[in-house]
Amino acid sequence: MGAVQPLSTIRKNLISRQFGEVLRQYRLARGWSQSMLSSRSKVDRTYISQIECGIHSPTITVLCRLSRALQVAPSVLVTRLERRLGDSRAR
Repeated sequence: MGAVQPLSTIRKNLISRQFGEVLRQYRLARGWSQSMLSSRSKVDRTYISQIECGIHSPTITVLCRLSRALQVAPSVLVTRLERRLGDSRAR
């Protein structure tokens, strides 16, 4: 039987996955590949993939690079994340 993860770890994983979904939606809305976003943001494509999969959470610097490339304020991405988290709590 696997070890039980602490609630804080579960919450962090949820936040990472949800932010990854937000980033993916904005990228796809532009019709961009991960490579295109990487080129425009100067963030490694594999790191973008890991963010979108919820494996990693971006630093503030990376968040700003990604949002600048997507031509949205960082607060827009964070607000969308907050909404998604609110929706997942309501389920």
